[in-house]
Amino acid sequence: FGKPLRMAEMNTISNSGKEGVSNVFAAALWTLDATFEVAAAGAVGINLHQGAGQNHYAALLRTYQKDGTTLAPVILRPPFYAMLMFQLAVRNGTRLLLQHRVSPHNTTVSSHIKLWPLLDVSTQQLRFVVINRHASRAGSQRICLDKSWVHKYPARAQVTRLMAEGVEPLSAKGGISLGGRVFGPGGQLKGEEQHGWVFRRKTHGRSCWEVYMSPGSAALMESDLVEPIQ
Repeated sequence: FGKPLRMAEMNTISNSGKEGVSNVFAAALWTLDATFEVAAAGAVGINLHQGAGQNHYAALLRTYQKDGTTLAPVILRPPFYAMLMFQLAVRNGTRLLLQHRVSPHNTTVSSHIKLWPLLDVSTQQLRFVVINRHASRAGSQRICLDKSWVHKYPARAQVTRLMAEGVEPLSAKGGISLGGRVFGPGGQLKGEEQHGWVFRRKTHGRSCWEVYMSPGSAALMESDLVEPIQ
């Protein structure tokens, strides 16, 4: 019909979500992946249902103080971190890259690592969202550039990680950080910003980055043009 498509309401599980599924870190990784799936289908936007802020899947938990009338400081739950990483990945306007420009090669647990390659349409910055959905197995994602692009981007790429503490990260309700920072009650940021780096190397005649992914985690890789657009 020539009309833009927008997913008007969705979330992990309907009817307020499910305890231990919608309010844990697994929901954050699902939310991150699902938003890209909707974008890849051609939609222009997505609305993740929040409700009154007390549902299992609510990204912002709203409760009342003991007096029953005063709102307590908002609690930012796992899906919020996914929304924030998605916003960082698509900021300034991006498009998904064709595979002839970027070739993904999973070196381990290939069925559990997901890659979303992106290009900033204004700055030409390359961005990659990598998601390891496996609960207990680490893996590596290899990303190889087309030969015509190798000279345009430096060997070093910045990595910002989305992680949860503990031996069962997908079940975590707290201890979640994005780039080393945690949101406390009321949205107060705690911790120092942390980034890592990966370096592109020759692999079977191709120039590739390889990023290690711990179990149940996500990462945002960014690489700027060697000569930025003026």
